[in-house]
Parts: sequence; structure tokens; C-alpha cells
Amino acid sequence: MLRTAINQPDFCIKTERLMLVPLSEAHLKPFFLEFTEEITRYQFPEPFPSIEEARAFFLRAQAFREEGEELVCAVLAPDNEFLGSVEARNLTSPTPEVGIWLKAGAQGKGYAKEAMMAFFAFFRAQHQVDFFVYEADRRNPASIKLALSLGGELQCAYEAQSAGGELLRLKLFYIE
Repeated sequence: MLRTAINQPDFCIKTERLMLVPLSEAHLKPFFLEFTEEITRYQFPEPFPSIEEARAFFLRAQAFREEGEELVCAVLAPDNEFLGSVEARNLTSPTPEVGIWLKAGAQGKGYAKEAMMAFFAFFRAQHQVDFFVYEADRRNPASIKLALSLGGELQCAYEAQSAGGELLRLKLFYIE
């Protein structure tokens, strides 16, 4: 059911101010330009060194969506302005892992919470979810605030290395 739903040609999750749609070629350039070192500072991934590598990521995301394993959506304003992306991994699990990033100009406007709440509602309607797993670096107060505002409960804290070799100081939250 979930795999079929996320692979519909017109798949879109709408909120009062946003649209969440699977990544497509139309989002490639703004995604590449906005996924900067500042945005990824406290995340596992690094900015893409080239637009070709960003395109390869888009193709992998599409393949994982088709398999029903992962969903990466562009977060768009009603005028189709690209604001960032939201993703869920391990979709066949009752505990999918979720994440979101917004470009600098879209932060602090409540978009992240609105997008995540809609994402959660969609998944709960399509699939048995016990809770969502969300990680936030302890040096990123906005991300921690988001987790808590969504009802996240801190489970543990640990350190990990980003794709670029930077030390991340992560807090792991469960969001029911």
C-alpha cells in the first residue's frame, strides 16, 4: 500500500503553505545550489561537489522510492519555490528514520514543523508506524527545538563521523 502510494505519478502531500513532492529534475539546480556547507554543517551528508553528483543522488532516491524503501521530497512553496527537502528511510520498518533541511532563507518560518507533521500524517495513514527516528546534532538548537515541538523524546546521545570526516554530536529522538 505505501509503495503504491508514494509511486503515484501525481504524488503530493499538501499543507496550508507547502507541497511535498518527490525530487525531480526541476528541483536539481536549486537543491544543488542550496545544499551548502552551512546547511550540512551538522548532518551526515556533505554538499555535492558537482551537479552530476547531485543528479546521481536524485536517481538513487528515485530508485529507492520505486522499491518502497525511501522517500525524498522537495519542500515547495505554493508558487513552486524550492525550500528544501524532507526524507524518510527504512519505510518498511515500523520505525522509519526522518530528516529535513531548509535553505537559509526558508528557516525560522515554521515550514520544517509543518512539513514534518504532514509527512508523519501521510505515513501513519499508509503504514503501521510505532515511532519516527530523528537525529539532531546538539550544536543545532533549531533542529533540537523541532524534534521537541513534534513530541520527540530523547533516547540517547552519541558521536558519529559525517561523510566529510567531521565529528557529529548527535541526539537521537523518538517521535510518536
